[in-house]
Amino acid sequence: MSLCGPTRMFELDQFTLTANQLPPWSFGLFLHSTNASYIQHPGGAQGAICVGGSVGRFGVQNAGASGQLSLDTTLGQWSVLALPSATWGFPAAAGMRSHFQVWFRDRDSSGAPTSNFTDAGSMTWGYIR
Repeated sequence: MSLCGPTRMFELDQFTLTANQLPPWSFGLFLHSTNASYIQHPGGAQGAICVGGSVGRFGVQNAGASGQLSLDTTLGQWSVLALPSATWGFPAAAGMRSHFQVWFRDRDSSGAPTSNFTDAGSMTWGYIR
């Protein structure tokens, strides 16, 4: 998973979240939290969830043939002025740390349906100068 954007100028709202190498045509969603965590195989899923506390989620997407999910603020798909949490959206603030991860549908080694998680990415929002 990658995070791309000018962390020092968050009000420009020019950020992209990308997750690659997902199973083609799988469904997934980006997760956001201001808390890091590590829970192995939550709910029987493969992998580990690395976001914790009040976890918010962006809408479900399909990875298509490329196996990629992406959210881009410049396309209006999300905004740093409305980061999701479990209860409400809130704006990014200078000095705040955000953690992002993707949950997606997968198959285990036997081919049975399950779910999995990408690696997580974190960033600290910077001050405007």
